[in-house]
Amino acid sequence: MKTTLLLSLFLISMACQAQYLSGRSSTSFYTWQARETTTPSGSSTASATSITLARFYETVQADVLGSKFGFNINGQYSRDFGDTKDDELRISQLTFKARRIADVADISVGRQFVLSGVGSGFLDGGVMKLSLIDGLVGAQAFGGYSLIDTRTFLFKDASADNGFYGGQISATPFTDVNVEFSYMKRSLKRDAFNLTKFDSLFNPTVVVMYYQPVEQEMAGFDLRYDITSGTNVYMRTDYDMNNERVHRVEASGRVGLSSSLAVTADYMYRMPLLQYNSIFSVFNYNETQEAEGGLEYEFSPIARAYARYGYVKYSDDNSGRIRVGGTYDFISASYSSNTGLAGDFSGISIQAAYPTADRKFVPALGFGYATYKISADAASNTVMNANLGLTYRPSAAVAADITAQWIQNPVYNNDVRVFLRFSYLFSKKLSELL
Repeated sequence: MKTTLLLSLFLISMACQAQYLSGRSSTSFYTWQARETTTPSGSSTASATSITLARFYETVQADVLGSKFGFNINGQYSRDFGDTKDDELRISQLTFKARRIADVADISVGRQFVLSGVGSGFLDGGVMKLSLIDGLVGAQAFGGYSLIDTRTFLFKDASADNGFYGGQISATPFTDVNVEFSYMKRSLKRDAFNLTKFDSLFNPTVVVMYYQPVEQEMAGFDLRYDITSGTNVYMRTDYDMNNERVHRVEASGRVGLSSSLAVTADYMYRMPLLQYNSIFSVFNYNETQEAEGGLEYEFSPIARAYARYGYVKYSDDNSGRIRVGGTYDFISASYSSNTGLAGDFSGISIQAAYPTADRKFVPALGFGYATYKISADAASNTVMNANLGLTYRPSAAVAADITAQWIQNPVYNNDVRVFLRFSYLFSKKLSELL
């Protein structure tokens, strides 16, 4: 009761200082077909029937902003139509913020998503960001509890065994050069379970078994250098401190040969990231190395094309991939092909969206066709898909979307789905609402 009263007083005082309320509300309906298998009473033969399912979604994202304080919430409620009442409430953000404290610090407390170098994920806790030396040096620190399920606010697992904390330091030592160092440690408590054991006289005894928490402890380094407006270099290294090995090395670059032509190159080394004390650490696993090169060409401001080839090296095998595509005004098309260990795959995709009536109506359509084999001696399969949609936006704040999707594959001969959404953007001064 005391906690609720203090929270209410804080919200009231913050609302009195706030100046704006803005956000978005959307209502969605999604319907699709499924197959239900039943076995009649007294029969050993199962029969499958086609059924139509529908689900309702209500999503709300709102921000209350003031000169120094703010409040953010982002949540979604959904449920099925019909006999099954599968209600679900997800809260992905519920955060109180204080900005520009002493003109250097921003602090946020509550449920939020953290993106801090090697440390990323949902967190129930606090984040502090510092901006020093006219923005040339930045620092971020976060700490709280790991969040796996955004459907609840029960803090029964809020303990050191579920801790998630870390930080990041960034600096701009030279013009167009940014360097970042990051660190994070995350623990995840595993649920205990009951195990029945027998003593020497075969009497059953129930024993509660406890696992050690699984852990991750990582350190990272990032470097970005923007040489010119069309030429840049990016490098990243992640180190697994628990297993004492490099988890990832990444390097990418883009060189503008002219105002229209650019060359891209990417390299990545990856070792599977396994949590410390995880059962999966007893299995054999190997690193992969991946390299990709490409060309990008701009014919005009509305016409662009690209071509890329990638090669992946496994411990005893390899695979290759080709990506070719382009855009022209409101149309985009691409071709993809995979070979080797990743399977044989070839497919095309075409998408188009054309605004009309001063962008109030935006019809859209798409088509895809692909063939694939999961191994060299397997049979070839075909997949086709298409979508047709329309967006109606009578004003900048109101929009309605409807999309029909169709797919045909070896599992479903005729799968049709329909998605319908209404959304409303709002931004008001609180003085106008009070």
